[in-house]
Order: sequence, then structure tokens, then C-alpha cells
Amino acid sequence: MPQRQSDESQLEILSKMYGRYHLGLERGVTLALSKASYRKDCASFLTSDFHDFDQEHFGGTEPVDVFLTCLEQLHSCQVLDVGSGLGGAARHIAQAGCMRVTAVEVHPDRARLAIMLNKLVALDKRVEVLPCDFLTADLDENSYDGVLAILSILHMPEKQIALKKISNSLKPSGRFLIEDFVCPRPLTEEESSFMREEISCPNLMSLDSYLHTLNSAGLRVDSVEQRTVVWAEASRGRLKTFRDNRLRYLNDFSHAEVEDINRLFTASANMLTDRIVEGYRIIGTKTAGIS
Repeated sequence: MPQRQSDESQLEILSKMYGRYHLGLERGVTLALSKASYRKDCASFLTSDFHDFDQEHFGGTEPVDVFLTCLEQLHSCQVLDVGSGLGGAARHIAQAGCMRVTAVEVHPDRARLAIMLNKLVALDKRVEVLPCDFLTADLDENSYDGVLAILSILHMPEKQIALKKISNSLKPSGRFLIEDFVCPRPLTEEESSFMREEISCPNLMSLDSYLHTLNSAGLRVDSVEQRTVVWAEASRGRLKTFRDNRLRYLNDFSHAEVEDINRLFTASANMLTDRIVEGYRIIGTKTAGIS
């Protein structure tokens, strides 16, 4: 197991990184509300009103829909969303009919916006936001029918502990879908430092190590899907969109802030395009009797 790092230090790095990415999110909420308010055929907001910005991962609702196909008897399911961000995936799951979704999000601004959006779409009774670190979250064991973790484990320094906690939270035969980065080769010291300090991705594992860790945690892997090419294309698209709207951002934010997010998006696109990291979707099941 990797040497334990300071949780506070890594959380500070993550908070700084998401602080940069947070540019324009509140304005995005305002614009979405403004557009929806002109819709005369609907008395309230829809979860789809916020899909342009609240699905903070590659592919929009597609990976969430794949996860939903893994669950049986959705209307009686309890789901855990690890690293839920603005709560877009959690709301999409609840809107599909899931009885209860627990959304764990460490970044306070994102958790606050998620709570607000849940209320706007009248899902606040079925989507509970826990604004805390997943590694220290007080979660009941053997309680969830499904766990979703899209590009969230990569930010956690102690991935073995995180994966074991996912296993512990699942009911026997509960399902999980994880999307994450792995290293196709050992990172150089410079690459490792950049991933840790700039993108808050410490202690990335190889795919073989990742799959072994899942198995050791009592999580059977049912399918593994390579997603690198798809994510690289999406990441380059995100960078182009940001650059195309550069002048708009400069109207509201400083030149330094805009350049900061440009560097982040550029680095994300390059690391996937150059396969410094690879992306995978892993679907599986908790082995019965493991806790």
C-alpha cells in the first residue's frame, strides 16, 4: 500500500483544482434557470435543464444510464454516488425511479449547489448530499444496492481503502460501476508530481493492480471497457469549447484565472491523448458474504 499522505494536504490540492474548474458554474446555473423560466408548459424545473453542466464527467448521462441497467427493481434500490459533484448523476438516477440516492461530495461549493439543484427539481427528499470526504464518511455497511464512482477514486490517495469502503457499503450481490484513470506504465517523477499536485490524482495504479485490489476487496469484476480514446476526444472538445469562449470568460474573470483553467484543460487533454494515463470503465458485483 502507498505511503499515507496528509489527507488535509491532498484535500487542499483537490479544492484548489476544483476551485479553478468552478469558473462559471454558478453563472451556468443562473443561465439554466433563466432559460427554464420561459418554458410555459412546465410548472417546475427538469433534471435535463442542468445537463449541460451538471454531468461533470465524460459522456454526459451515458455512463449513468449504463449503471442503471445493472440494477434490478430500481424503485426499491438504494444507491451510493461517490464523488457526486453537482449531483447530476444522482438526480438522473433518482429521476429514473431509484428510491434513494446518497451523494458524497467533498468540495463544499459543489455540495451546496447540488443541494440547491435537488430542491429545484423536487428531488431533495430522495437525493441526500453528504458534504464530506468519502474516506471518512459515516456510511452504513451492507446497505446499498449499487455504487457509482465516476472519476472520483482517482482523487483519493488511499485507493485500496476507498475500494474496500465501496465493498463494505454494498449489499451482498450489489453492483458497482467505476470509471477511473490507470497508468499503462510507471510514471516519471515529474509526471507523478504533476498528476498529484495539478490534477489531484495521487498514487495511480496499473490496470492489473486495480483489478487485483478490487478482487481483494471482495468485488468481482464482470466487465472492463477501455475508454481512453473516447475520453481523449471529449477532453479535446472541452478544451476547444473553453478556448472558443475565452473572451466571454475574460469578461467575468481575471486573465490569470482563465489561463489557469486553460492549462488544466490542456494538460487533461494531453495526458489522455498521449496515453500518460488510460481510462477504463469497470462493472462488477460484490461477492456474497464479503464484508
